[in-house]
Amino acid sequence: MGASLCGNRAQSEGWPFGPSLYTRIVAGVQTDEIERWLKREFEDPAEEAISKATADLRLTSLDWHRLIQFVAAQDVRTPRSLEEHLQRGRETMPGVLQHSLEETVRRLEHARETGEAITPVKVANSEYIPLRNDAAGAG
Repeated sequence: MGASLCGNRAQSEGWPFGPSLYTRIVAGVQTDEIERWLKREFEDPAEEAISKATADLRLTSLDWHRLIQFVAAQDVRTPRSLEEHLQRGRETMPGVLQHSLEETVRRLEHARETGEAITPVKVANSEYIPLRNDAAGAG
């Protein structure tokens, strides 16, 4: 099967187990926020459509939309899907980071040459990215 997520192939062929596949550590604390998001955005809205479908009732286009999203959300919860996502990240992230680094250097050099002030941009959910910007304190 190749490299596993947890490195212990004896444990269900290497797949981790626990309350959910997407439980992770953020800022030193275990969180299942991704699982709660999947439930809130895809499972809960699909409940009525699933009830209608299992009762053989007519489904609206909104019901079908919610069922399709529900099925897609279940697919991304599989270990195989997670492994595929991680592999795509391993393949694409070096290029993304290199481009980001080069663009940041270009912008910093431009700001230095023109005297333009650089202001930090608040990015949604940035608290989940364990990075610090110490450039202001660097001398």
